Amino acid sequence: MKRLSIIYSLLLGIIISTSSVAQDNKLTLDDVIYIAQQQSPDALIAKHRFKRSYWEFRTYKADYLPSVVFNGTLPNINQSIDRITLDDGTDVYINREQT
Repeated sequence: MKRLSIIYSLLLGIIISTSSVAQDNKLTLDDVIYIAQQQSPDALIAKHRFKRSYWEFRTYKADYLPSVVFNGTLPNINQSIDRITLDDGTDVYINREQT
């Protein structure tokens, strides 16, 4: 009985979802022309060219902005863990750091 109710609810859900999708979309000629202009390959190429030229110009302008350069020598840091065996046979680990 429970299985049958689950099947009915799934079928009802499928019917409701397909009926809402199957509605007619009516477009005017102006809508179709607008969609064609926005999604045509030439329009997409023009959009990408515009974006590329925009970022090329931003890079060009950034080359003439003042900049700050930091130079320095980083310290040489050595870090290790050494194992030392004591006289009674136990191992002791010691953290060593050297700059």
